[in-house]
Amino acid sequence: MIVGNPGLGAAIRRPDVYTKLHIRFDNESNNFIDLTGKAIYITGNPYQVYPGKFVGKSGYFNGSSSISCGAASDYSFITNPTQFTIEISVKYIASLYTVPIIQNNNGSWSNLGFGLEISGSGNIALDVSNGASANIIHCVSSNAIYPNDYLYHTISITHDQTLPSNNTNIYLDSLLVKTATKTGVSPNTGNPYRELCIGGYTGWGFLNGYIDELRLSSIVRNKNEFIASMRR
Repeated sequence: MIVGNPGLGAAIRRPDVYTKLHIRFDNESNNFIDLTGKAIYITGNPYQVYPGKFVGKSGYFNGSSSISCGAASDYSFITNPTQFTIEISVKYIASLYTVPIIQNNNGSWSNLGFGLEISGSGNIALDVSNGASANIIHCVSSNAIYPNDYLYHTISITHDQTLPSNNTNIYLDSLLVKTATKTGVSPNTGNPYRELCIGGYTGWGFLNGYIDELRLSSIVRNKNEFIASMRR
């Protein structure tokens, strides 16, 4: 277990109150540290490598490794506060299979939560599940394929359950590539969230590639904040 430490030095800005997870992957201790102070648990052998997208290191996930982060209640975005933003930079090594990037619904509609994935055909997809065998949102970037160019690309996703339409937006390198409206299915609060996993999990698959500068927020951030957030 590696315990995060928000006070890593004056050069690293402290997270705001809406930041629920922020992993930079480039601290000098060669460990994954969350700037909000949550514990991080490692499965397999993810490790840090140079260079990162911005400065320092990035996290390398070798196709059989992942990390999990804190209690499920910390990421209960579907029921409280019913909105969130995911920001993550990924350098993707192509796979024939759907690759889960980050999720807390264990890949099942019957669990509350969300799942961000890159499909075998390169589509970026967000599923928001209601805990009752149905999706609130199934948002797929069918008109924007994730580039298979062995370069870093930033995925930013916002979701607001309270809006009457256009609840989810997917951005690729800060360009809006997909918008989706919720189906109207209400969350089943009796079915719990699952553990938040980054890089995949047994039974669905694992990322073969690199992750840098991940942030989860319990608010819908605007586009201008995406660019700034990946440098904090």
